[in-house]
Amino acid sequence: MAHLLRGRIEEHAANTEKGSDDASRIDLRAALIVARELENEGRMLHALSVLLELDRVFPNLEPIRSSLLGVARSAQTPLFAGFSADDIRAVLEATEVEHLVTGELVRHNKRSGDVLLIVVDGELAVTDHGSNGPSFEVRRLGGGECFGRLSLDDGEASSLQAIATRRTVVLSLRRGPLLKAAGERSSVWSLIDRFQREGDTLPTKDPAGVLVI
Repeated sequence: MAHLLRGRIEEHAANTEKGSDDASRIDLRAALIVARELENEGRMLHALSVLLELDRVFPNLEPIRSSLLGVARSAQTPLFAGFSADDIRAVLEATEVEHLVTGELVRHNKRSGDVLLIVVDGELAVTDHGSNGPSFEVRRLGGGECFGRLSLDDGEASSLQAIATRRTVVLSLRRGPLLKAAGERSSVWSLIDRFQREGDTLPTKDPAGVLVI
């Protein structure tokens, strides 16, 4: 997805009158156009990932922040259903866009409760590396599906691993950054817990929803 979006952004930038703007501002304007196109197409996770990456490059710009909030509050982005604007901002502050190459393992501390990943584009193969025999593939996760679990405390050890089968983009929400951004705010953690229990509300290829590690 990343290289396709890059091409789409460059196309918009090439068609933009440069005037006195520098290249980075043209890129920003073009990327915002792409994010709006994705939003209009109903590809909310894609739009969210573009806006999150823009926010890291151009921090605290109101057009990006307001667009992020609007996409996150959309009914088509159910992770944030029921969140207040302040809670959404805290969760977005802790959310990163990760680009995985083919064969790359997802980072987590092998205990449940550490990370929640949402696949934006691509595919993850989830394998079980338990001690009672050879590893085996559990299932594959595509766009809109989730891997892992977030909680305030460490869960039990997990033998599951996720690996990218091709170039894959995920939104990662990890416990450490979320605690830093939101503390132990009950409204955030209770809504995340509800989302994890009702994960099949995400638009997925497979209604199994969230795969808990």
